[in-house]
Amino acid sequence: MATPSVYQRAINEIQRIDYNLTREKEKLYIDRQNFEEEKNSYRIPIDNTDVIQLNVGGEIITTIRETLICIPKSILSIIFNGQWERKIQRDQNGNIFFDFNPVLFRHLLDQLQIFDKNNPMHFSPPLDPVLVEPFKRMLRKLGLEQYLPLEKDVINFNIAGKILTHHRKIFNQIANTSFDVLDPFSKPTQYVNNTDVFLDIDLKNFQHLINQLREEPPEKMSCNKISPNRMISFYKMLSYFKKNQRIRKKTDKWKQHGITVAGGHGRGSQLNQLYYPHGIFLDNKKTIYVADSFNHRIVEWKYDSSSGYLIAGGHGEGNRIEQLNRPTDMVIDQQNNSSIVCDHRNRRVIRWFYKNQTNQQILISDIDCSRMTMDKNGVLYISDYKKNEVRQWKEGDSEGRIVAGGNGQGNHLNQLNAPSFIFIDDDYSLYISDTRNHRVMKWKKDAKVGIIVAGGNGQGNILRQLSAPQGVVIDDFGQIYIADYENNRVVRWTEGEKEGSVVVGGNGDGKKSNQFSGPIGLSFDIEGNLYVADHGNHRVQGYEIDFDKS
Repeated sequence: MATPSVYQRAINEIQRIDYNLTREKEKLYIDRQNFEEEKNSYRIPIDNTDVIQLNVGGEIITTIRETLICIPKSILSIIFNGQWERKIQRDQNGNIFFDFNPVLFRHLLDQLQIFDKNNPMHFSPPLDPVLVEPFKRMLRKLGLEQYLPLEKDVINFNIAGKILTHHRKIFNQIANTSFDVLDPFSKPTQYVNNTDVFLDIDLKNFQHLINQLREEPPEKMSCNKISPNRMISFYKMLSYFKKNQRIRKKTDKWKQHGITVAGGHGRGSQLNQLYYPHGIFLDNKKTIYVADSFNHRIVEWKYDSSSGYLIAGGHGEGNRIEQLNRPTDMVIDQQNNSSIVCDHRNRRVIRWFYKNQTNQQILISDIDCSRMTMDKNGVLYISDYKKNEVRQWKEGDSEGRIVAGGNGQGNHLNQLNAPSFIFIDDDYSLYISDTRNHRVMKWKKDAKVGIIVAGGNGQGNILRQLSAPQGVVIDDFGQIYIADYENNRVVRWTEGEKEGSVVVGGNGDGKKSNQFSGPIGLSFDIEGNLYVADHGNHRVQGYEIDFDKS
């Protein structure tokens, strides 16, 4: 046998080395796999306060571990309990990836954050009906299907044509309710298509109620984050749930004989008297605030009280810091325990602090202030009856900004003539009593001209006319209520209609309970009852909703 050549011996040695290297590489690979498997079999050290970043459908969502593992044996709990977290799919930045709709996942996280192991709940679906079924599918994929409510446990509401699905249990928190639609074994008040319960209430207020019931006990419910113009309607809705009163509709009527709720003891300066009241305001406790003009003061009347309480002025007519001179209107700032007063004859706007009667603050000087209002952002709007304009005043403004009128006295759509009471809605549209033009104007935000929404057909007493309109308020349905001063009535108009209808009054000038002598200020309480400052009778009249005729 021939001896292998040097070349052949070199090839053989290379093949032997290559074979050994391959075997060693395979052994290292197997050892690495065994190591990884052994490493992954151990839980990673975790802390319930760990911050977890998730990539959910392409959106980064940050939460804490405690929220994700709060429900034992759920997929989320298994993933984030420290044992399987390393094996979960991640994006290029190392964030754990979930292929879910981020809106639905955030909705789930909001409810997981308040989950109580000792009082298990059912997950409420999103408000948007289109997302209800996708939300249920996500719960099933995450092993949370046992927290889906049964059909008898849910209720579908039809509010303004929008279907909202909620768990009945969420409403059971409201104490002393007898709202029959919440009982799955009773017939609901009204159905649409025999499936959905119809509620003739404001959608935004209802959604705010649901959000608060999810987060707070009922006794802590408030109108925070609601504009001042919605505050009354929100508490009115709460009143419905608590008292099971019939739901207000656009055809509400009020009892025609009013009850005197402030003043009514003749003209005078005693605390049970008023002297030509002007603007009024009611808070959620039915406390009435009155600009008691010729007494040069602002007084408050607690609900069912026989006399008022002085909160501003009351030191005689004058221009000292502790005095007022014919105040006509005010904005109540309950958070700061103060009122902002239209100090008419002193040509100024002044903030009056209740606890310190000598520490007042002049906000605006040199202004012929007629009436005022405030929007949901705390911005003031003031009508100037001499300049025939309405200005917006933000904190710190020295001049303000014209938002209506300002084009001289006249009756064109870009003009006003002695504007008085004003109201601003949630869309920042201004409603202005254009007194000497005998009409009510609506100026949309940033508009250069207004539109006539009531009156505008000359001075008169037929239903298509007004005579020196004063107080103006808008309800949740967009209906316009006007104190028709010289016609001694309160009328209601709907934008676009050619005439209004009489709500209360209209029985001539007089002091009977169904008469006025110059109705001037208007307001609603939390239940929708109507209040009217009866200027010439030196009183404030309250008119209850007449449910028998609504």
